[in-house]
Amino acid sequence: MNRDGTNSHCSGSTEEPFVVEVKSSATDANGAVAELAEAEGKFLDYPSRQEAETHVAQLNKKGEVRVALQKVAQQDTTAADVYLIPQPERNVQTPVDSEADTWVFGVGANQYGAIGEALIKNPGNSPPALKNFIEQDLDQPEEELHISMVQNAAHSQYHDGRGRPRYKSWLPDCVLEVEKGYPGELLRKYWCEIKTGSSSFERNQTELMQQKASEPGITVLKIRVRLDDLPEQYSVRFQEVSPDTS
Repeated sequence: MNRDGTNSHCSGSTEEPFVVEVKSSATDANGAVAELAEAEGKFLDYPSRQEAETHVAQLNKKGEVRVALQKVAQQDTTAADVYLIPQPERNVQTPVDSEADTWVFGVGANQYGAIGEALIKNPGNSPPALKNFIEQDLDQPEEELHISMVQNAAHSQYHDGRGRPRYKSWLPDCVLEVEKGYPGELLRKYWCEIKTGSSSFERNQTELMQQKASEPGITVLKIRVRLDDLPEQYSVRFQEVSPDTS
């Protein structure tokens, strides 16, 4: 199928066509796709992926629900290069297309956050990003520091100006204790809140983090993790929370 709607086999091209398999979920969701599949069949030939993407954009202008190209899994038994499916809309609990040989699920916000948190907190007592930050923050060589992850960290309660507890609490994603040698002098504790992607820090969390940062010997960190370049690499930004001065 060419951009103008003519079949690529009639264009005289000797190159292998780029084949799109139209899934029934796409025809059910988009009327323009249904008309196309009825006229041309479930397998569509294009001169290139770019031509296919251009045609998909045209279908999205006509149809009710957006559709998109999805890569075919290596183990799937199809002659197609890609599938044409409804645009994924966070199908967290059910697969995007239950007819496919390989099911594709959307990643929920909690799952996405858990990936970023796992990268920051692992492995064990030597998580790379935190370890490097702490070494720079304390200006101490790695071999002189012992970093341990505190299990079951307590909630940080919010108190008013008179020290009275309020009904707010913050449970950090991780707490680390840093000693000089082992066993040795406790140098500092780091309370960390980890966010992945564009998720925001809640206002209540920030208030409690500022209060916690006012305690002696404690550094509170906001950590932002970006996963755009996985699986090759990820990026991390640290922001130290300023103490509450009110």
